[in-house]
Amino acid sequence: MSCRNSLKIGFKYCGGCNPRYDRKAVYEEILDRADGIHEIAIADENGTYDYLIVLAGCTNACADCSGLSFQNEKIVITEYRQVCDTINRITKS
Repeated sequence: MSCRNSLKIGFKYCGGCNPRYDRKAVYEEILDRADGIHEIAIADENGTYDYLIVLAGCTNACADCSGLSFQNEKIVITEYRQVCDTINRITKS
């Protein structure tokens, strides 16, 4: 179900060389909370997103996002404790 304020949110995973949290579980948690409110997709170079959420497994946050387009904000999650804040930001948009 889509509402008039629906945003397109793209997700980008890092390479996973040193993950300190379960990135897939974080994606699924955000999906559970935001799906139906916003359009959720794995980001690709052909899309433009309102928000780009980078699931970086550690503080190096080395995921290459140079080919990805976003309009509002790139949110980089480097640890699990950032998830609630991220959910609040995107569900209130």
